[in-house]
Amino acid sequence: MAGKGESERQLLTLIRDFASERSNGERRLAALRKQIEEQSKEFEAANAALEDLKLQKEKVEQELNGCEVELSMNNASIQTFEKRIARIEDAILDVGISIDELKNVEETLREGFINHMLTKNAEIREFKEIKGSTLKVNDQSCLSSSAGMDTLAE
Repeated sequence: MAGKGESERQLLTLIRDFASERSNGERRLAALRKQIEEQSKEFEAANAALEDLKLQKEKVEQELNGCEVELSMNNASIQTFEKRIARIEDAILDVGISIDELKNVEETLREGFINHMLTKNAEIREFKEIKGSTLKVNDQSCLSSSAGMDTLAE
């Protein structure tokens, strides 16, 4: 019986070890299931965050595309304005040249007018001098003729 008691003890020890291993295995399995569940939640949260980031990235890319279009339009507007400014500057330059030409013409005309007026002034003085001397001669001849007539009348 001693052999039987020994085998029973070994069997009981084996059953206890098996039960203990099974219990440890179940605890490890429960811990692993809990860890899997936690990691699944973390994975879902990471996926949700990734999707959110993808949406944000898409939104930012759309905004960037909009900004690029706006920049392109602004560059086109700037080029248009630069061309307009260049045309206006050319027109201003042309007007400046025309003004300078008109100033030169005006100066020439003014000088011509002044010279013409001086000539006319000289002619008027000469005419007045001629007229004045003619009047003096006429007055003297009138005086001499009237003196002669006075003598005749006496």
